[in-house]
This record gives sequence, structure tokens and C-alpha cells, in this order.
Amino acid sequence: MLDPLTALGVVSNAAQLVELSSRIVSRSHEIFKSTDGALAENIELEAITSGLLRMNDLLGKSLESDELHRPLTDEERELKATCEGCENVGIELISALQKLKVEGRHGKWKSFRQALKSVWNKDEIDDLTDRLEGFRKQLDTHILVSLRYARHKAIINVVSCLVLRQGQYECKYFWSIKAN
Repeated sequence: MLDPLTALGVVSNAAQLVELSSRIVSRSHEIFKSTDGALAENIELEAITSGLLRMNDLLGKSLESDELHRPLTDEERELKATCEGCENVGIELISALQKLKVEGRHGKWKSFRQALKSVWNKDEIDDLTDRLEGFRKQLDTHILVSLRYARHKAIINVVSCLVLRQGQYECKYFWSIKAN
């Protein structure tokens, strides 16, 4: 006879095993029924990551020195480094998701193996997703600050032009009065 604590441990382990088995069977069935040979959540995550990488690529290309015809500022270099980090993590995430797809005809056994891999690799996928989300937030912040700075700079330029024109008009007015 087991003591109560040991019995509780055995029951707890059995419950975890049943829960894990249930997840694997459920994911295996989803993969088997899928036309893409992957879990819907992985397909969605891959599409989101690919979209982010396309936008990131456009942003990175806009920061090329040749494109700007001047050296990059410190902020632009920092933004470019963030773009590069985002690209690296995004590529790593897409690669990890690709490994979780069933290649070719996906029978029950292949689907089961991929489901098992998806459960084993869930922490890695979650970690990469979190890292990518961090880069996305950092890019958002860079862009917002850049837009605010550009807006502020544009307002200062407009005000400077208005002050300059005002000075020109006052000068013309002064000389026209003095000439009379």
C-alpha cells in the first residue's frame, strides 16, 4: 500500500501523461486533416512572421546609406540593428515552423510524429515568438519617435520660413516708407 503523498504523486503524473497524450492526439488529428500538413496556429504564425519580415525588409532598405545619400545617424544605425535582429529571429522562427510541417503525403504516423515534435518544441516556438514580438515593439517605438521628431522638425522649418518671410515683408515695408 502506498502512503498518501506517493499516491498523490502517481495520480498527478498519470493526469499529466493523459493531458499530454490528449494534446498530441488532438494535434495529430489536426495535422492529418490539414491540407498544409501543419497546425492552424503554426500556419497563422508563419504568415504573420512573413508579413513582418516583408515590412522589416522595406524599413531596412530605406535605411541604406546609398538610398539616403548621407551617413546614417546614431538613431538610424540603432534602428537598422533592430531590423537585423528582427530579421534573424523571424527567419529562425519560420525555419522552426517549417520543421513542424509534414512533408509530402501526410499519413497518420507522420502526422503523429509532427504533433509530438510540435509539443516538444512549443517552448522554443513560444520563445522565438516572444523575442520577435519584442523586436516588433522596439521597431514601433523607433518609428513613432522618428515620426514625432520629423513632425517637430517640419513645424520648426515652417515657423522659421514664416519668420523669415515676415522679416522680409517688414524690411520691404520699412524701405517703402523711408522712400516716401
